[in-house]
Amino acid sequence: MHLFICGIMTVDLLILAVCLFACWWMHVRRFSYLRLIIVGTGGIICYLACCYFLISSDIHITQFHLPVFCRSFAYAVLSAAFMTCLEEIMSFRHFFQALSVFNMLHMVIGGVAGAAIYSRGLAYCIQDNIARYGQAINNVDAGN
Repeated sequence: MHLFICGIMTVDLLILAVCLFACWWMHVRRFSYLRLIIVGTGGIICYLACCYFLISSDIHITQFHLPVFCRSFAYAVLSAAFMTCLEEIMSFRHFFQALSVFNMLHMVIGGVAGAAIYSRGLAYCIQDNIARYGQAINNVDAGN
């Protein structure tokens, strides 16, 4: 139970730190929102690349800390950037309606399109790995 509570507090601190980073980026340094979106997209790409290249039969669970951190960082940065852009574009009267549409687009279309792009982009790599490692798997001694 203690580890579970410490894990939740760590995640809460991470989210708070990333939101402060996004606030610093947009309001203190006055950098462009587009650059912040590029930083968030870079975090997603880092997460996907790490997860793809770390998968093996002898991986330890602690090796997934970096990819999960990159994913959490990217999600928090992108959410803060998109919400701030939405708040500046829309009036308060229409903000929650636009927020609902944004969340539908994010969850439905973004998830489906992201999975399609990811699977299409890695199709060659997966076939190549199956061709290379499939031969070694077929030669494993079954204990006979």
